[in-house]
Amino acid sequence: MLKVDSLLKSFGDHTVIDHVSFEVEAGDFFTMLGPSGCGKTTILQCIAGLQTPTAGSIEMAGKVVYSSAQKLFVPASHRNLGMVFQSYAIWPHMTVFENVAFPLVHGARQRVQDVDKRVMHALEMVKLQDYAQRPAPFLSGGQQQRVALARALVHQPELLLLDEPLSNLDAKLRDVMRIEIRNLVKSMGITTIFVTHDQLEALSMSDTVMLLRGGHIVQKGSPQEVFLRPNTEFTADFMGRSNLIPGKLSASGSHVTTSFGEVACNVASGLTPGADVALVVRPNVVRTVAARNATRGQNTFVGRIESQTFLGDLIEADVILGGQVMRVALDPYAPLANGQEVEVQLPAECCIAVPAESASRRG
Repeated sequence: MLKVDSLLKSFGDHTVIDHVSFEVEAGDFFTMLGPSGCGKTTILQCIAGLQTPTAGSIEMAGKVVYSSAQKLFVPASHRNLGMVFQSYAIWPHMTVFENVAFPLVHGARQRVQDVDKRVMHALEMVKLQDYAQRPAPFLSGGQQQRVALARALVHQPELLLLDEPLSNLDAKLRDVMRIEIRNLVKSMGITTIFVTHDQLEALSMSDTVMLLRGGHIVQKGSPQEVFLRPNTEFTADFMGRSNLIPGKLSASGSHVTTSFGEVACNVASGLTPGADVALVVRPNVVRTVAARNATRGQNTFVGRIESQTFLGDLIEADVILGGQVMRVALDPYAPLANGQEVEVQLPAECCIAVPAESASRRG
């Protein structure tokens, strides 16, 4: 459906997008994820035709819409796409109906009865059919978000672009809208590109996640692949809370030597024995119990609880292991005491060694 090849975007001497290439399958819910300044919104704007790339090519549904080699640039109005902006861009002097009808009235000419039918159908899809004549300023944030979505869908686009559309909503409404947006676009079969810096949105809504950093693609895959099998320290850290334990890959290539002992684990591709690595361990996979005088199995170590933070459904605790701080999740109904000696078990299948990263690059 969408093919981006060696896309480059520079502003003067500053390169924002550095020869990025990727493809999006038809019907896919594709998320570009990353911190502020990573280039995700610039890529989206280049796809939309709101920015002119410096070099590369963009192809939609088999049609080239931008090519530096061919000196070709198809305007946004001719790319058959819909877009929802972060600010929604709802016109306050118009009613809900007039906002949604705008792409039809000011784009390709439609018969009046067609406009009415298609606008009301779009409003029904987002459950706003009873608000058609309401002035836009008298809408809640969630309703404005739905109006923007209906307006983007009313002309039946081949591609839907969503630029952080949930960032202005409160936490509970975001939870609801995540589900509603995904269900809606999947039911319609519309290929969707979603931009966000929120890991939870990316994990819960996407078929494919592409993580960006500094204008480059860091990792691309299913939400499960990117979260459970990160290929860098950056991915592991950005995709949720992680312990990043420094160590070296053993001669066998299946263990990491750390300050508190040998840890059996999975290993990212490309690493060789003796390499400096970071052992990635999510706090929620660590099993922590009061220390016992018993034979300890693989990946089981003795530490001491240094501090705890109550978070409601869990207690987040820092455990000292061989001078290394490891963050673990504890059961709030079975609390342990600060200073208490505990056994920490690290399930080998849940641990992964990735290439070590310099402190400057990590920041």
